[in-house]
Parts: sequence; C-alpha cells; structure tokens
Amino acid sequence: MTDGAGGVDNLAYITSKFAEFNIRVNAVHPGTIRTPMTEHESVRDLVKEMEKDIPMKHIAEPKEISNLLLYLSSDESIYSTGIEFVVDGGLIQVMYKAGEKSIFGFVQKSSQTICLRAFLLQ
Repeated sequence: MTDGAGGVDNLAYITSKFAEFNIRVNAVHPGTIRTPMTEHESVRDLVKEMEKDIPMKHIAEPKEISNLLLYLSSDESIYSTGIEFVVDGGLIQVMYKAGEKSIFGFVQKSSQTICLRAFLLQ
C-alpha cells in the first residue's frame, strides 16, 4: 500500500475488510534511499548534508527497505496487519519532536529541480 490520495486513510478500513481472510495489509514509508540519483555529482553534497540530520547518519540502502518487505511478505509477520512502517533511520521522529510540519530538501540545477525528500508530518 502506498501513501497516495487516501492511501493511509484507508489502511484501517482495508485491514478490517481483509483480516478475516488472513490477508495482511500494511503500509511502508521509506525515507531517502540510495539510488543512482542520490549518487549523481550534482546532489552528492546535499545528500551528505541530509545524512547529518538522520539519527542513523546515512540514507537507506535498498536492501534495508527490501529486508522489511521480505519480512512483511513472509509467515514471520503472520500477525502484523494494519501497521504503518516508517523506514527512515529515525528522521521523522526527530523532526516531529522538533515541531517541524514539513521538511523539504531539494537542489536546483539550471531549469531542472531534483526533489530529494519531502516528508509531510501530521
């Protein structure tokens, strides 16, 4: 399940409808993930600055996200349903406690804007 228009709002409803059939419904909210875009020379310095704000001091490697997805798709998580999993190295909690309502990090190069992160906090 993704965090789209009404995605998270519908999590409880969908969970309640499918739980009786032993179908688990969970939401995964990853933070910034290391990709070819985050390795590009035009954003390398910005990524290093972003990592300073993350309590675990690094952006996620793809395997750190896929390990959670593997767990959630296995029988090891048989009783986990209706849960939102945030995989961001602790960043959301730190920013939430600091009273931030939103965090935007972006870099602009010529007319192209590359958005690296945009977390909306409730």
